[in-house]
Amino acid sequence: MKYFKCEVVTTNTYIVEIDEDIINEEWMDNFSDCFFDCKTIEGHAENLAIQRAGLVSRNDTFIEGYGKVRVKSRGFDSKEWEKVTNGITIKVVNEDEEIEAEVKEIK
Repeated sequence: MKYFKCEVVTTNTYIVEIDEDIINEEWMDNFSDCFFDCKTIEGHAENLAIQRAGLVSRNDTFIEGYGKVRVKSRGFDSKEWEKVTNGITIKVVNEDEEIEAEVKEIK
């Protein structure tokens, strides 16, 4: 049996739009009470991008703590075919277009 350590590095780029009238201080306090302490718009933008990058299925727009967010990707807009959470839009600039892999046999 052979074993391989495979390190895969991808680059995903997103523009995350957050409406501060909806994702406001009260909303962030409620989020922090239920999920984890995150009280800045920038922190939520980072969390949304990280969670989007980690999704197994790019067709799934549900992000834990936020619900189904609006995703605009390659001419598709999830708002056209599903009910989405107001105040959050993720515009996909690129996903998994740049991939590097390094493979080493483990002995």
